[in-house]
Amino acid sequence: LKAEGLEVDLDLQEVEDVIRVWNLNAYDSALAPIACKVSHSCSPNVTIRVMAEEGYIEALACRHIAKAEPLGTWYFQDTGLWWIGADIRRALFETDRGFLCGCSRCRAPDVCRALPCEACGAGPLLPQGATAGSSSSS
Repeated sequence: LKAEGLEVDLDLQEVEDVIRVWNLNAYDSALAPIACKVSHSCSPNVTIRVMAEEGYIEALACRHIAKAEPLGTWYFQDTGLWWIGADIRRALFETDRGFLCGCSRCRAPDVCRALPCEACGAGPLLPQGATAGSSSSS
């Protein structure tokens, strides 16, 4: 801001707060007052696309959206996170974005870590997703 000729007296906490708000609400290089309301989902139903030169942001359906289903998009650039277990995904999201994912995929049995049953060899054993007492803000 000083480089722009603005005299601003911010402490470190205020700078961190501004960066956190930007990181949680910006798409590419655009702040999006409506698009930022779309929650994260590990099973997204929309993709957010920034059309910077045209001056708009759009949400495109990437699967069927049921009536009254909340809109959800994948927040992260690293698509490798898509394939890891819910426990690791949720921990990374909490560290990197400040929330513990509570989307339907993270609350469901964890199909990314399914194993055959050693006792009978039948059907996969699925680790459970989030426990009932854990935070579920998305």
